[in-house]
Amino acid sequence: MCKLRKDFLFISIICLPFSVFGQVTIDVNVNVSHRVGGIDSLDRKKMVKIHADAIESDWTLGNNFGDFRDLRDDFLNGLDVYLGRNTGPISWHVNQVAEDPNRPGYADPVDIANKGQAVRTSYGNRTGIHSYEQRNELIIAAQQKPFFPDGTKTSQGWAIANGTAVGEVMGRFVNDFHGGEGQPKPAYIEIMNEPLYEFVTVGDKTPEEVFSFHNEVADGLRLQVPDIPIGGYVAAFPNFEEDNFQRWEDRMKLFMDMSGEKMDFWSIHLYDFNLSWSNAKVLRRGSNLEATFDMMEQYSHLSFDKVKPFVISEYGGRALTLEKNPWTPYRDWLTMKSMTSMLLSFSERPQHILSAVPFVIVKAEWGRHDNGNPYPWRLMRKNNELPGEQGSYWVYTEIVNFFKLWSEVKGKRIDSKSTHPDIQTNAFVKGNKLYVVLNNLLFEEITVSPNIIQQQSNAIQSVKVKHLHLNAAGDTPILDEAEYENLDAISIGAEGAVVLA
Repeated sequence: MCKLRKDFLFISIICLPFSVFGQVTIDVNVNVSHRVGGIDSLDRKKMVKIHADAIESDWTLGNNFGDFRDLRDDFLNGLDVYLGRNTGPISWHVNQVAEDPNRPGYADPVDIANKGQAVRTSYGNRTGIHSYEQRNELIIAAQQKPFFPDGTKTSQGWAIANGTAVGEVMGRFVNDFHGGEGQPKPAYIEIMNEPLYEFVTVGDKTPEEVFSFHNEVADGLRLQVPDIPIGGYVAAFPNFEEDNFQRWEDRMKLFMDMSGEKMDFWSIHLYDFNLSWSNAKVLRRGSNLEATFDMMEQYSHLSFDKVKPFVISEYGGRALTLEKNPWTPYRDWLTMKSMTSMLLSFSERPQHILSAVPFVIVKAEWGRHDNGNPYPWRLMRKNNELPGEQGSYWVYTEIVNFFKLWSEVKGKRIDSKSTHPDIQTNAFVKGNKLYVVLNNLLFEEITVSPNIIQQQSNAIQSVKVKHLHLNAAGDTPILDEAEYENLDAISIGAEGAVVLA
């Protein structure tokens, strides 16, 4: 069992041996519904997503798979994935808008309406992507520049005056660039993407300045779009335990105190540092993630007499020392091995999760590093990025295996329980299929035994196993698939995950 110690600023892991627990059994009660806050099913639209929008040019950039395949159809429809977030268009379009000649520091409403009409008309003509609207539950967020009113000028040479002006231009963007023949309006609005890291952690602003800005923006936004939930502050790394929990006092608690009344939801990003600058693991999955939610839920309830919901608009794993290097399958493993664990934690509080988006970008050519190496967190790579392969067409990175692992999981949630605290589990029933999801938090392989209870003469006809793990050489993630007539036990690789169907 891995327990967290709180006497260090980083997470220290203490692991008890497997022998302490003996045989690991997963009890699955197929006739016992598991409901949390009235939620009894897996909502893939909220829980199985990609950090992308249907309109992105990445979907059609270049030659997909060497045969010009329709990537939207292959990935979104083929693996039953939903769309979740886009922070680019609002920043790009606001940069192009002229200043109001009568209100210095405010966007010109006429110019933004004209530009919005052109964008809506263009979208209306792109009939091939309209079928993906039902997959697009979109979050939008402003980037730090040029929105924060610190004198930074837009591409048109003027600076936004204040938070009220930011709220107005964001709201006009939503109204004028969406609706009608245009793209549907976003489902959620985050005021700004990860503001405290740039402005406080490595900048010279105070949290109070940033949160006062959030209040002004929220007020300005609601004058334009009163019907769309607004949230913040999009914490990059919550780290509540840092400095004996002073980080909690100085940031998230302060945000709830200063801005909580104006927020419809709390927005956070959750990352494991599977490889940190010290080459150590600094993990959030498991107990630390649960504690993060517990603290925010409890203080929300104490402050507002209710638990305001969460948007997890980015989550996954990071490998800090490798992120500017060329692509490798191993780095993809360090990104995605955190995802199933976190997703299972989110599913334990589905009544409070509005959206959970793993940080995976489609192609991200805009994110190349100064050394020319590509963005690390991609769904697609060039085929010739793998040594020995030829061709510059696009193929999937190893990260697609996370989505392949989850591609069939759906249905009503049923009761399941692991006898080992570091083997996470969920189970779902859809028709005559039972899906059991298992995740191994341990840093070693472990064998577990599924115990299917109350089948009531419905004999298991077959068991399909998907097993996502690192290969024996320790350099490439593998998604093994096999089928059996029955299954008494299954081995799960170190930090690996399994879906039994």
